[in-house]
Amino acid sequence: FFGRDAFISNLVNVMNSSKSKQLVFYGQKRSGKSSVLYWLENELKNSGAFCVRFSLGILRSGGDISSASFFYLILKNIHRALRRIQGEKPDFTIPTPTEFEAENPTNPGLSFASYMIAFKDACKETPGWENKLVVIMIDEFTYLYTGIKQGTVNPTILQQWKSVIQDPDSSFASVLVGQDVIPYFKNEVYAKNVFQMMEAFRLNYLDEVDARALVESPIGKDRYA
Repeated sequence: FFGRDAFISNLVNVMNSSKSKQLVFYGQKRSGKSSVLYWLENELKNSGAFCVRFSLGILRSGGDISSASFFYLILKNIHRALRRIQGEKPDFTIPTPTEFEAENPTNPGLSFASYMIAFKDACKETPGWENKLVVIMIDEFTYLYTGIKQGTVNPTILQQWKSVIQDPDSSFASVLVGQDVIPYFKNEVYAKNVFQMMEAFRLNYLDEVDARALVESPIGKDRYA
């Protein structure tokens, strides 16, 4: 992993100092976004955060992006991340996808908020989790933008998201990662006031020195001499 230390350190510093703790970074294809997200997760975990990292690509590949499936995917990955933890952890149960969607078909964000409140309450009752930072890390976030453009996702999902992260009882930190259409996404009328709450960063391609190191180091440039 080369050339991204400063970028990741900056994200960690912003996460620690930001009041909203809402970050988004974006870049072109194959610029290393997913790798940066992976290493950022490691850094945040090392500082004691509970990180939940996943990609919206799994919904895109199944052609099933909707407001309900988006929010349920977050709950599902929180539950999955907890199952991997050994030792003391919060007790958190979630419904089936069908049950979740049926709870509030018109505004699944409200149902999602209630589960996040339950999860945070469980954290407060669990030794060692009382003040743990919860970070939701979503790769391929711009697939949500695609869903909105295609009409399968209601644009109000952004307002639902905002309501959740603005409420101290349900809020969490987040890192959203997407393609370089993020600036266009940010300028949509329905999205502007949501993205205004986030710190945004562009990830560029590696410079020549780091790109060369990435290619040569795993094998060793002497092999080609």
